[in-house]
Amino acid sequence: VENFFNTKIKRFLSDKGEEYINMRDHFSSSGITHLTSPPNTRDHNRYAERIHRHIVEIEIALLSHANTLVTFWPFSFTIVAYLINCLPISTLHNLSPFQCLFQKEPNYLKLKCFGGLCYPWLRP
Repeated sequence: VENFFNTKIKRFLSDKGEEYINMRDHFSSSGITHLTSPPNTRDHNRYAERIHRHIVEIEIALLSHANTLVTFWPFSFTIVAYLINCLPISTLHNLSPFQCLFQKEPNYLKLKCFGGLCYPWLRP
């Protein structure tokens, strides 16, 4: 974030996962405030859980519609995240998160149908 967008990270919110707790020294030396949610309180994670559920439901719909296997889950995850970030949101005055971040409209012309028909080349 700091290198790509030339913006300093001020706050980092996480659960008390070990991977984030091990970064405390980095956060403090960089001047980043690390906030954690209280343990065993799902209410504090409600927003993240709702976003995660939204992503998973769209992924399942993509995989089901394309008749593809669950092994394509990582690819569909990146596609769903991109699609969600390209959709206009009412709280952003009908702008997409992509537009707010990059100050340009997303290129909808490069979108293709997920799970197109292809045939593998089998060597003789």
